[in-house]
Amino acid sequence: MILILSRGKSETTTDLVIDWIMRLGGNYIRVNGDDISEKDNPYGININNEFSKFNISGKGIDYDSLTSDDKINIVWYRKWIIPYGHEYLKFIGDGDFAAKLQFHLSGEANGASYGLYSQFLNAKWVDHPLVIRSLQKPIVLKIANELGLNVPATLITNNIKDLKSFLTLHNRIVTKCITDGIFLTVNGIDYGMYTKEITWLEIEKLKTEYFYPSLFQELLDKMYELRVFYLNGNIYSMAIFSQNDPQTTIDFRKYNLRKPNRYVPYKLPVDIEQKLCLLMKKLNLKCGSIDIVRKKDGEYYFLEINPLGQFGMVSGPCNYYLEKEVAKYLIKNDK
Repeated sequence: MILILSRGKSETTTDLVIDWIMRLGGNYIRVNGDDISEKDNPYGININNEFSKFNISGKGIDYDSLTSDDKINIVWYRKWIIPYGHEYLKFIGDGDFAAKLQFHLSGEANGASYGLYSQFLNAKWVDHPLVIRSLQKPIVLKIANELGLNVPATLITNNIKDLKSFLTLHNRIVTKCITDGIFLTVNGIDYGMYTKEITWLEIEKLKTEYFYPSLFQELLDKMYELRVFYLNGNIYSMAIFSQNDPQTTIDFRKYNLRKPNRYVPYKLPVDIEQKLCLLMKKLNLKCGSIDIVRKKDGEYYFLEINPLGQFGMVSGPCNYYLEKEVAKYLIKNDK
């Protein structure tokens, strides 16, 4: 059986893959992290020297009663989050204490999640959370460069002096999250984290010599951007003509819904595809979304990998039917 670890809200990709699993005759179970946190859904894991069992009754499913024919053979780790007690934090007046408690509860939720993951040590994973958590951007950039892929000049610093030297050297630079950016909704207002250009004017406005450690990269002179979906040695690429719109020039995720960027199927050079496959194998990943830029001088530059990245934006415009390909892969490995 296929076990799908996902979330209940804003995850249509999981829904579409499940549609294909059902259409192709596969057998699956879906568990949403937000279901486990609900008070009316019992959740328990029992581990000792004699036995190890688990029981999750979310949405009427009792996994403790699975027969040998329903053994979990492959786990698709799509999206996962256990909310960690926000309802308790609102009663705490001390902001510093609330922040520390929130950090602790986040760790507890993470530990509870790994209790579930521990039940499937012998199953195949696409991909295991421990592997995903190890993919820090500086490490991935270093490995990609060692495998022969071009990467942007990158600086992680906490002081103005180094930042000014970096900008002087490269003329134009951007900043982005060292880890994954987050998108928040507070009081009905949406906040997003995007790649942003840093100018001399912004640096001069800073009133401090030091700041929180941040990542900066040279601003590449883009011809267009590429979103690549990788699945077990297969490459599916799409070109994004983000440079035709000032709104999406720096970060194409600042979508212009009135005048969307043009998306087209794309074929990467064979040597670039081979290097990407080597990189994914080196990182022990079977699946992921890869961001690449092609500069105006024709060179390709690797930016990053998101193992949990959305691939519907590549699937639809390019008619790749990636949701079907993922479903086929999961069913094939359910043996």
